[in-house]
Amino acid sequence: MHQVDVITAIEKKYRDELDLYSLLHCLCREQQQAAKRGSTAEILRLEREKEGLMNQIRKLEREIESLRATLIRSSPQAESNQDGGSSDTNRQANVLRLRPAPPARTDGPRSLENSSAT
Repeated sequence: MHQVDVITAIEKKYRDELDLYSLLHCLCREQQQAAKRGSTAEILRLEREKEGLMNQIRKLEREIESLRATLIRSSPQAESNQDGGSSDTNRQANVLRLRPAPPARTDGPRSLENSSAT
């Protein structure tokens, strides 16, 4: 796989991850509303959906880390090349500078008791 392809794949996976986090946020808000209504069945359904999303997010994070490792192996000088250059070189430097996403929380978002108090 060429470096440009790896960079493009990493960028796409970051966009996908952001979309999943947006969806997770929406599910958390829905779950909060369900808690206010006292709908236990809805809360449990949304909790299962959130667990599925978290699994997808963790999978994407592993794929991103694998692609970053591939990119670093294919071009060890990329991290030190920050004095300009081609747009592909700049994209590569930007992707390598990105910090890996924090580990996905296994306990889910804030508990409903805390979030419903706001």
